[in-house]
Amino acid sequence: MFDAELVEDEHPDHTAPLPATRAPAPPPRYALTRDTVLAEGELPPPLDVQPAFTERDLSVSAAVKDRFERRGAKNTRLNRDSSRTAYERWCADHGRIARPTTTTANLTEYVGHLIDTDRYKPDTCCSTYRASSPGTRRANAPTTPSPAR
Repeated sequence: MFDAELVEDEHPDHTAPLPATRAPAPPPRYALTRDTVLAEGELPPPLDVQPAFTERDLSVSAAVKDRFERRGAKNTRLNRDSSRTAYERWCADHGRIARPTTTTANLTEYVGHLIDTDRYKPDTCCSTYRASSPGTRRANAPTTPSPAR
């Protein structure tokens, strides 16, 4: 048996305003570029703290572009092509993207691989990385150093 009291509904049409609720915050947005390097579990910086690059930051004059494309002696270009091939093979073997562009994380991991093989000195590998950094490498491929002697 229940003891109850009947009460009259204050809003019989059920259009009473509901209490205000706060909408859930949108998920954070991150700007990832090919130069983003993250450790496992690390999040990239939020989108709102990224630099605002303009066209000027991303372009060069036609004369500079032409000089960049023609740089290096024949032997230098052959060595560069050989180095690119070695890097592309390593990327393919490790499920990474080498072309048409690569990432700083890929280059960093590749240099770490070269150091771990004990065939190259760390300073040589760091020079390889510097030579491979954006703006100084063609098609974003690293130059493989000569083995340590």
